[in-house]
Amino acid sequence: MHIDIIETLPSLAKLEDNWNVVYEADDEAQIYLSWQWLSGWLSSIPGPWFILAAKERDDANLPYVGFFPLRLQTTIEKSDVFGDVRIASGPPVFVNRMVRRWISRQAFGTERFSAPAE
Repeated sequence: MHIDIIETLPSLAKLEDNWNVVYEADDEAQIYLSWQWLSGWLSSIPGPWFILAAKERDDANLPYVGFFPLRLQTTIEKSDVFGDVRIASGPPVFVNRMVRRWISRQAFGTERFSAPAE
């Protein structure tokens, strides 16, 4: 596994086609994970953001197989400063399924993410 860090809008723009292929392959993808939504969202949110872009190995010719958009948020309460890393794809209830699917495939040899039995 190889992870690149995408930190700028121009770098994100170069990934549009690759992102759309990964997004379209996910039958449960939400609008908040689409390249169109995310590129607009990241250009408007305050504070730093970055995307972890995963591919099978370090090879410039290989496409990415998963993306994990994250943002850094700093909160000051009284004299305490807190730093949080949050998913940057929109409302926090949406989890990046593209990344879960890729992790599941790497760890368990299957592309389907299964929730643990209750």
